[in-house]
Amino acid sequence: MFWTINDNKSCEYCGQTFTSSNIGTTDHLIPKGKFRAYADVPWTWVISCLSCNLRKADYVNPSIPFIPENRDLLIEDVRINKLKITSKH
Repeated sequence: MFWTINDNKSCEYCGQTFTSSNIGTTDHLIPKGKFRAYADVPWTWVISCLSCNLRKADYVNPSIPFIPENRDLLIEDVRINKLKITSKH
């Protein structure tokens, strides 16, 4: 499986559209500091706004298996449990 940057150029966590003053950043869905083996695995990269990236920090729910099929579930977990976002903009 291969993922690309989302077509609408918005944060995968909050849905905010990127602009010249709100640029996208690459977040490691599975924190590279805690799980170094996943740092270079493309399915773990998330395009996010700087605010969500900084607020997420090194959060990950270890009870969700780190497999490509769970990518959307891992993103949703971050959105709800760490960032407290119930719906995207």
